[in-house]
Amino acid sequence: MLTVAAALNCQAQERLFVAVDYMHLPDSSNEQAYIELEKLWQRIHQKAVDGGRCRGWYLDRIENDSRNQFVTIRVYDAAKNLFEPWPGPLPTLIKDHFSTEEAAIMEKTEQIRQLTRSEVWEVEASAMRSSEEVADYIRVDYMKVAPGKMEAYYQAEKEVWRKAHQSRIDSGAMMVWFFLSRWFPSGTDMEYDFVTVNGYASKAAWRSLGMLTRFRRH
Repeated sequence: MLTVAAALNCQAQERLFVAVDYMHLPDSSNEQAYIELEKLWQRIHQKAVDGGRCRGWYLDRIENDSRNQFVTIRVYDAAKNLFEPWPGPLPTLIKDHFSTEEAAIMEKTEQIRQLTRSEVWEVEASAMRSSEEVADYIRVDYMKVAPGKMEAYYQAEKEVWRKAHQSRIDSGAMMVWFFLSRWFPSGTDMEYDFVTVNGYASKAAWRSLGMLTRFRRH
């Protein structure tokens, strides 16, 4: 998976929000058709980025999800833009920037892929290199905090684990680390409330650390 580190590289006190959409390809579709579809949608996302509405847009492949094969990620520095993502009416944008054939493909979006769920996250803390190198492989850990332990867990991630991961990054073992809290959907019945995102130069670099746990509970 490609990292969103460049877009998440924020200044102190800056709030960043991440919209994550999980995509499932039905039996009637295939990866080639889906990727070609996203390349068309990329033009509109690029317009949003160029206009300053969106910080970045990414398409990543998922390795270990039994239902979803891909995920799209949008990064914003203003919460209002989560709900107004396009730089104009969508029908007008499609008419102005796509051929008749391309527009016909985009009309089949829901046939080519199924949007199975959407999540909105806020970046709480990060650790990274000063350079703009990108990680080629990401591991995401999903966290559910025990009742009464929220404050302790929150401080542990922001203070203790952030420093530990920064040391790993400085030594070259990792490339980036992010701690995010989930805005939506929310509620006590949700399976997880936080995630940590760990970026590595390669899958081999990740495996060399022996970190094979996907879920961690606190």
